[in-house]
Amino acid sequence: MQLAEARRIAEWFTRHLRESCLRIEVAGSIRREKPEVNDIELVAIPRYETLPAPTDFFGVPSGTGPMTNMLYEALRKIERVQWIKPNTTDIIEWPLKPTAKWFKGYIPSKDLKIDIFTATRENWGLIYAIRTGSAEFSHQKLACQWVKYGFHSKGGTLYKNGKPFPVPEEKDLFNIIKMPILAPQLRF
Repeated sequence: MQLAEARRIAEWFTRHLRESCLRIEVAGSIRREKPEVNDIELVAIPRYETLPAPTDFFGVPSGTGPMTNMLYEALRKIERVQWIKPNTTDIIEWPLKPTAKWFKGYIPSKDLKIDIFTATRENWGLIYAIRTGSAEFSHQKLACQWVKYGFHSKGGTLYKNGKPFPVPEEKDLFNIIKMPILAPQLRF
């Protein structure tokens, strides 16, 4: 798919999901401005809300309602997307889960896949840099560099000496690994 069309679709998703997130941005090949795009990648920090508590017969709330992932709730309402199983190239229907770190969808009308990776304020910079890619850049440049400085990544978190290391912004990751910040278009 051409970059302009993919960007238009990605921007629709970011506008539609913005209220359900603390932060959401386009990543992947769209952010790198590749002329041809194979899929859409977004990174989001979901917003959580306490839903109203159930009420008794007289309309009195019974305690506190459940804490809810509002991104999950918003995704459930999008009818144009078939939610599919992550980590496979096949299109296998898969239920959305509010605790997922990765939502994968398929847009049949565009024959296009969309990946929405969740992050937190503490790991946004790491997830955003990795998901901007390219895959080769993330593995051979970023990961090799953080290993060189005694870090490792597990479950979306950077660790050093067994302790989680916050990476709130992408620039923080580049500073941590003593690497000049590269524009997304130069990450290949």
